[in-house]
Amino acid sequence: MCAAGYARPRPRKLIRRKHDWDEEVFKPIDWKKEHSFTDVRLFMELGGRSTGKTFGLRLENIEEYWKYGRRFCEIVRNKTELAPFQQGYFEKIDRQREFPELMYKVEANRAYIAKIPQEDEEPQWELAGYFVALSSEQDTKKMSFDGVVNFTYDEAVIDRVNNPRKKYLPDEYSSIMGVMNTVLREVPGEPKRARLHLLGNTCDLTCGLFRSIGVKKVPRMGRTFYGKARSAMIMRWPNKYADNFREQTTVGQLMGLSEDAARDSGVFFDNEFSGEFSPEVAPKPSRARHMYTIVFGEVFGIWYDLKAGFVYVSSKAPDDGKPVFAMLRRDATIDYTILRRSSEVIKTLASMERSKLLRYESPVLAARFGEFLTYIGVR
Repeated sequence: MCAAGYARPRPRKLIRRKHDWDEEVFKPIDWKKEHSFTDVRLFMELGGRSTGKTFGLRLENIEEYWKYGRRFCEIVRNKTELAPFQQGYFEKIDRQREFPELMYKVEANRAYIAKIPQEDEEPQWELAGYFVALSSEQDTKKMSFDGVVNFTYDEAVIDRVNNPRKKYLPDEYSSIMGVMNTVLREVPGEPKRARLHLLGNTCDLTCGLFRSIGVKKVPRMGRTFYGKARSAMIMRWPNKYADNFREQTTVGQLMGLSEDAARDSGVFFDNEFSGEFSPEVAPKPSRARHMYTIVFGEVFGIWYDLKAGFVYVSSKAPDDGKPVFAMLRRDATIDYTILRRSSEVIKTLASMERSKLLRYESPVLAARFGEFLTYIGVR
């Protein structure tokens, strides 16, 4: 395999089903277009359900392997997800005969592809990809890998409204990097030009992956680049199917029954970030006075506006001698001594939270401070 990631000296021919896609109903993401940004190594696609992110990428994975020999590696969060994920991986593609000449199978966390043989011949199976779980990162080190270029982490952003019990793993980004390092075994001077794809059906700013990428504010619609070399790109598009989903699906019709549900439908259908247009996001007025600072992985300045009756949370705090409450020990566990000392502070924040009197400088900060409130049991 050469440095650019190509395993075949010449592309192998592949017949792909031609679609007359009805763009008002469905058309998968054109990943060839996204991959034309050759400097990008991390692609994060944020879009509504049933908009073709995953399906389009699976088609691309198959084509990239068959034509060029570029294998794929699919990453799931927990080991319990591996079996059902693998079982349905090729199902829709096979049922729709997207590649009429090909057949597929999955065995022992590996994906195989073969050309449909002539009668009385056996299929010549070729290893096309791998399946691994982040929660079993150590087990991944016992496996052997070869020729992987395309990595995909589906459901990277958890829909915490519909899946309240589903949790992020500690430091997921580092775990993903660990898996990639194990799989690629790159050495300086011989890069394999691998790509990482992070897919999400919802926009949740509490997802730690945003912080790891360097997202400090809500990504705008379209493409937003991150990193000095523009090596990461977040793609967020208006959902052009949103009205169809609202009007022509059961869930869409039921989400319009109340004002609260209709507001949530913006996240559900329109690819909005939770809190993006919330009245709780507001600039801190100059008259607000700094009262204390909370440190919970990052700094939160707490400011009181006595005239309006609001408490503002900012990402910076002055060094003015006011109390600083560092809620975590060095091992990232709660410091209960500090928590007890700050009990009155916590009670005030809880009261302000219940009364909807907390205000934040940005949706990102609101999401991250919300993690703190959840952690200490206020939410």
